[in-house]
Amino acid sequence: FNTVPGGNLSANLSVLSYHWYCTTLSIGLPIPVTLPPGVTLLTTGTTCNIQGDLIFQAVDNDITQTRGSSFLTEFGFDGRTNTGAQQNDYVLDKSDQYFQSWTVWGQSFINESNNIQYDILSQFNRPYAYAIAGTPLFMFYDRNDPCQVNNEKMVILMTIFPLLNHFDHYHVWFVVNNENIVIKMHF
Repeated sequence: FNTVPGGNLSANLSVLSYHWYCTTLSIGLPIPVTLPPGVTLLTTGTTCNIQGDLIFQAVDNDITQTRGSSFLTEFGFDGRTNTGAQQNDYVLDKSDQYFQSWTVWGQSFINESNNIQYDILSQFNRPYAYAIAGTPLFMFYDRNDPCQVNNEKMVILMTIFPLLNHFDHYHVWFVVNNENIVIKMHF
């Protein structure tokens, strides 16, 4: 396809929705594995990353051509395993690289005892701007750095609260250095 449905006039109204699940062939090999010289055994991470690079690049090429937007509406690896967690991290990092919207599918964040599985939930807990006035250039999340600060361009933040006649006060919570600071605003 060369354009979005409705043609170029509908480019801002169109989203390419796609799914991606990495599938690899599992072959029962004796442990330890003895491979002949010159034979390389590809791991799930290696093959999934190669597939992922191709998928994200292909979608990016399509969106560049159609001028629409894209949304990874289904992906998800078993976050209970190290390999699955690494693949979830990979997909989210690629989503950042390609400025890609996403939603996870097939993950349960609650275990059989109805407790939140924070180890799995934390793989997908990525804060982003709720709304942006203008054209965003990039967003990223570094799971290894708990503090994200970009001093390259400083802006004044203005928060507008609507007049709430039926509330006697409004709470705003700021989290600074893991301390909750509560500011009560009275209207």
